Formats: sequence, C-alpha cells, structure tokens
Amino acid sequence: MEIKQPKMEQEVVDAIREAGVAPGEVMIFSFHRSAVENIAKLEPGLPTTWLLSYLPAKKTERAELLAQVIQIRASAVGLAKKRVDADFVQMAHERGLPVYVYTVNEEEDMRALAKIGVDGIISDRPDLALKVFK
Repeated sequence: MEIKQPKMEQEVVDAIREAGVAPGEVMIFSFHRSAVENIAKLEPGLPTTWLLSYLPAKKTERAELLAQVIQIRASAVGLAKKRVDADFVQMAHERGLPVYVYTVNEEEDMRALAKIGVDGIISDRPDLALKVFK
C-alpha cells in the first residue's frame, strides 16, 4: 500500500487494524520520509519501504542515504529501475535492507534486476512477473 500524501499515517494504521490485516500481510511504501518514519513509530511490526526518487553517484553519499533509511526504521528501500545498480543492492544488503524496484513491466528488466539481487519488484504486470519468477 502506498501512502501518497503525508499525515495520513494514523488513518492507514487504523484501517489496517480494523480490517484485521496482520502486519506481515501488508507493506507500506512512500516517497515521504515522514510517512515511513511515522508508520514505524505507530506500528513497529508493519513493514515499510522508503521509495527514493534519486540515487547519489558517490559511494559515501549512498552510505549516508542508507544510514537515513535505517535511522527512520524503514524495513526496505525502493528505487526506480533506471536508478538501481548492483553496487547499491550490495550496499543495502550489507546493512540488512531489502531492495525493491518500481515500476518494472518488461521481462528483460525483470530478469536483469533478479540477476543483480533485488528482493522484489513493483509491476503493473503481475502475470508476466509470475511467469518470469516461476
């Protein structure tokens, strides 16, 4: 579930609780750092992914960014397919962070991302993803 606007975190957590959904059955994604951070405080067992719209080129800046991901207690990090690379995936994994990639709709991209070790993809083509990752 993606939170597109910050300051809706309590309503999202309440809706998940009211629906009887277990924390492990849903993951919250957001580009908004504050939304990810607030969800982690409101419902610590609820997995969260901080979606990043950029990826620094320098390794030191990437390390700083991953430190921020850990600081806000995000469960994972998400990037656009055109931004992710094997070095970043390795850095994230070394810090215990899964990497999810959006929006992946082509078979070739799915296979390439699997090859560099991403942990999951966000796709408009679940039928194709199921075929590729069968």
